[in-house]
Amino acid sequence: MDFEAFAEAWEAAWNSHDLDRILAHYSDDIVFRSHKAMRLVGTGELRGKAALRA
Repeated sequence: MDFEAFAEAWEAAWNSHDLDRILAHYSDDIVFRSHKAMRLVGTGELRGKAALRA
């Protein structure tokens, strides 16, 4: 894997503010942990792309 190319693609997706483009970098079974998520959705852990998208 070309990690530099992956990082550049991820950064470009993030900067595009295109949610589909950002989420394309994650697997369907992603587990996302964040203190900010706790404040926004009431739990610090989101499981799956659908939960992260919401």
